Amino acid sequence: NGTPAPLNKKGLPKKCRFCEVPSQQVLDMSITYQVEDGVDLSEFLGAVAASWAEVLSVPVSDVKATAAASSNRRRLAARKPVAVEVEALLSEGDDAAAYVECIESSVCVTQSVVNSPFLVNALGLDPANPAAGVAGAVSVTSVTVVPVTGGPTPGPTPGPTPGPTPGP
Repeated sequence: NGTPAPLNKKGLPKKCRFCEVPSQQVLDMSITYQVEDGVDLSEFLGAVAASWAEVLSVPVSDVKATAAASSNRRRLAARKPVAVEVEALLSEGDDAAAYVECIESSVCVTQSVVNSPFLVNALGLDPANPAAGVAGAVSVTSVTVVPVTGGPTPGPTPGPTPGPTPGP
């Protein structure tokens, strides 16, 4: 339920096994990029993670970009679609729904590509006007929000749960 831990004498949250950490959410995106030939895949994935970290205002360490199994070659031979899974741990209290809307409307997708000269180049976009080609080079397959909890917490149960209730 995202209640912060009680504070200790120094005003810091107490460390206790049963206190819940404030809720955070993971944005899970499946995105297909039309990548130019000769692009180094690990470099490309690093650029994807960095660009999304910038768009979502989170540290790069909280963003993970991985290529789907079908496209795990070191260098890409010809211009081909590369399916990328991007997972980003959103900052506490961020409105995940707003990000989902931004991504589905392509605003955040365009922003993520245009902000990265490496991606503009890797996707073969016109550096003078990269935004114009983003729609043809990048497609979002799915965007989901996954809540992150501090431990094995059951569903939304307000307060202490009573004993077992007899079924009908």
